Parts: sequence; C-alpha cells; structure tokens
Amino acid sequence: MPGASYLLAVRIGPADVSRRVGVRYVGPAGDRPADVVGVLASWSEDAVAIAGRGGQVVEVPVGSLLAGTVVPPEVGAYDAELLAEAGWPAQDRERVGGWLARWDHGVTKRANSALVTCPVDDLPAQLDAIREWYATRGARAVLALPEPWSADRELDALGWIRDSPTDVLTIPTDALLVAHPAGAVRVELTHSPTPAWLAMVGRFAEREQRVLAAILTRPAVVTFASAFVDGTLVGIGRASIDTGAGLRWACLTNLNTAPAARRRGVARAVTATLAGWAYE
Repeated sequence: MPGASYLLAVRIGPADVSRRVGVRYVGPAGDRPADVVGVLASWSEDAVAIAGRGGQVVEVPVGSLLAGTVVPPEVGAYDAELLAEAGWPAQDRERVGGWLARWDHGVTKRANSALVTCPVDDLPAQLDAIREWYATRGARAVLALPEPWSADRELDALGWIRDSPTDVLTIPTDALLVAHPAGAVRVELTHSPTPAWLAMVGRFAEREQRVLAAILTRPAVVTFASAFVDGTLVGIGRASIDTGAGLRWACLTNLNTAPAARRRGVARAVTATLAGWAYE
C-alpha cells in the first residue's frame, strides 16, 4: 500500500532452535530483502541457519536480520486428519454441520465415523445431527477427533466414551528413503491387493473383505507392497497419494509383518519401497 509503513521486528532467538520460523533479511546483493521459511537449525553470535523444505540450509548473518517470527505448523491436527482421510475414503461421505460424516457398511471405524474438522458453537445440536445421520443408516455415531480437543470435558459430561486412540504421524518422504539389505526380503508393488495381502490386514468375512478392498483401492493413486522371504508373504504395506493436495502428501497404512518374520527388516524394506514410490 503506497505510503504505508510496517514495523519489522526480530521475534525469535536462540531458544527457538528446532522451531519452524519465517525470516526476512538483507539479501546477498544488499539491494532488496529476502525471505526464508524453515526450521531454525542453529543460532550463534554471528549467524543463524535455517533448513528449508528441501533440506537446503540458508545461513543468515545476525546483523542482516530484518524480521523473524515463529510460524505455525504447515499441517495442524485438522489438516492431518483430512490428509489421512483422503487415503481411506468411505463410500458415503457428507458434510454435517462442518464435520465429515462417513459410512461404508460398518467396515473399519475409520470409514464409519464422523471426522471432526473444526470446533462448533453448539456442540449438543451438532452431536444430535451426527447421531441422526448415522441412525438413518442403522448405526451408532462414532467421532474421530484430535486429542486433546477443545470440548473434551463437554463430551465426557455428555457420556461419550474414549476408544481406539490412533497416532497420525508426518515425516519428510526422503527421510524414509533408507537403505535396506537386499538379502532375503523381496518387495513387490501391485495396483490392487491380493487375497493373501487382505488376509494379513485382519480377519474379515467375505463381504467385509470386499468392502475393505473397495476402501483401500478408492484413492486415484495407490499402490500395495508385498514382502516375500523364500516365496512366502511375510509383510505388507500400502501408500496412496492425496491428489487434492497437489501431490505433496502420501499416506502410508496397513504396515504389518507376520509374527514369525519380525525383527528381520521386513517393515523397513516395505516402508523404504513405499517411500521410494511416493518420492517418484
């Protein structure tokens, strides 16, 4: 805006090392400012080092800093849940009061729960709407929400029961591209799960297995990993790409190793193979 002035301030310091920050500094040419966003890797008397998304480290002399601030994570809890949902989409999905209600014949809680994607002003009314949505499908309402959540006490007071805690973790894809021994474990990628692959997921009736296969193959970009030792299936894994997020996120699920084959690098080989597929 012409004539406007802005107050620039350096609001970060050595105590913010390892946090995500945004920094404006005098550029190398000295004629215009430059900006960098990344993890504050180090802070010394002379310079700060900031690691960007691609791992490139930018060193900025302390005397060149014009502004700096801690910035929120690129992906918060609600965002991470939506990214995970894109990798496990139910057949029936509908927005109910801002939350995402999901139903797929009762197969897996993930595909048959209401994903809490935002706070609400009138929680009892919202819960009534969710209950009604599931009642029309002959099911009880289940919520999938971040923990802790802003209205945990209200849910406890209303008699909701906590169950099935699940971790949703994020990591840079290239951090999973670790070398694994090329010995006994052989990993194959396929476009769809085999009956043996599905059997390793869990015990499902024939109809439930068909529903599960439909859920797992529903993402537009998906692959299934099978690990073999001496021709025997000993491990599985799955990865899908969230095309709605600009191909920037992959979702890894269904990592499982046969009990007799554990502690032999099977999961490491499967994870590295899926990460390589996602990276490409």
